[in-house]
Amino acid sequence: MLTSRIVSVTGLLGPILGLGASEQLQAQATAANFLMIVNSARANGMGGCVVTMVSEESAHYNPASIGLLHLDRAVSFVAPHSTKWIPELADDMRLKSWSASVGVSRKLPEKSGPGQDQISLGLAYSYTRLNYESFERTSETGAIADQYEFYDAASCLAVGFGWQHKVRIGFGYAIKFIDSRLGEFGAGMDAGSGNADGTAHQFGLIVALPLHEMTASGEPRSDAPTGKTEIEVTPTFACVFDNLGKDLEYVDAAQSDKLPKMRRFGLSMLVAVVSGSKEYCSIRGSLESDKLLVEHAQDEMKEGVEIGILGAFFARRGLMELDGTRRRLSTYGLGFRLRGLLQRATQDSAGDEDRGFGAYLARHFDLTVDYAKYGSQDDNSLSKTWFYAISMSL
Repeated sequence: MLTSRIVSVTGLLGPILGLGASEQLQAQATAANFLMIVNSARANGMGGCVVTMVSEESAHYNPASIGLLHLDRAVSFVAPHSTKWIPELADDMRLKSWSASVGVSRKLPEKSGPGQDQISLGLAYSYTRLNYESFERTSETGAIADQYEFYDAASCLAVGFGWQHKVRIGFGYAIKFIDSRLGEFGAGMDAGSGNADGTAHQFGLIVALPLHEMTASGEPRSDAPTGKTEIEVTPTFACVFDNLGKDLEYVDAAQSDKLPKMRRFGLSMLVAVVSGSKEYCSIRGSLESDKLLVEHAQDEMKEGVEIGILGAFFARRGLMELDGTRRRLSTYGLGFRLRGLLQRATQDSAGDEDRGFGAYLARHFDLTVDYAKYGSQDDNSLSKTWFYAISMSL
């Protein structure tokens, strides 16, 4: 059970999360429900499909992706961004997040064939906070005596391992430190303060199968432009078990609240047209099944598509199931990747790639800008919510 202040906040979380009537009751039986929200602009453009995504933004959602990201990147950073949450219902609620990661990779001692066999290790930190409201207590003279902010926040430390030997496999673990402030400090004589701290654990696996590399010969692959046009097909599977941990105690152990334990399964298929190691166009389709691991919870299905031109310009469309029924929310998104343009601009041969600074940047440096928006629906409080993200990697 929760204090009156916590009840008022968790009562709002039902529509915040876009849950149906049955899951609103389940949401109020759990705490820190903000952990279920996806604050990734790229993923939200594709209906919230996030677990198969390997990008700078994915560190908070699947730690296994960190290993794959750092097969060819040393550092990544997602600039702090702020989403105005449920703008149709609230004016001052903000969902904020940022992340950073570092990693190392090493080629395996065997003779490298297609895909450059190697292993990697990545470490990441991410921070997410959902601000609810501020509260001021005034004295008898009208002066402000105390001021409180009510919020949920989580700091996440993650480690991911990547292995590339024709197939690409990543697995990872993350721990989240939860800071929930839903009540006043030292409120009266009641037990507890409406605040709680806790930890949650996350485990992830991701497997990508680049069929063009798996069926290629074992001879070392040259990255020099050949002019040959190929169609590359890469299916990816991922699973994540999230928010595993002990109950949060706002008042006492007898009235503790469960974490929103979740299971996410994802499948995506990437088809790209490549010529001379340069990508001309691509299409990615994604499906994801999310399940809140509480009694009677239903699977929520998500689906999305991403179309890319020149590896630099992207358009996205998705559908998000809100409550385990057929009621859907449409999503839209756009994206830009500088890396796609850099790869096309540099024409260094394989023999010169280690000496050319431009070629080095083309292989490693990336600047990404993503935007997404939930579709307008009069009967949904999530309508017109929009997201953005700016990320960099090297």
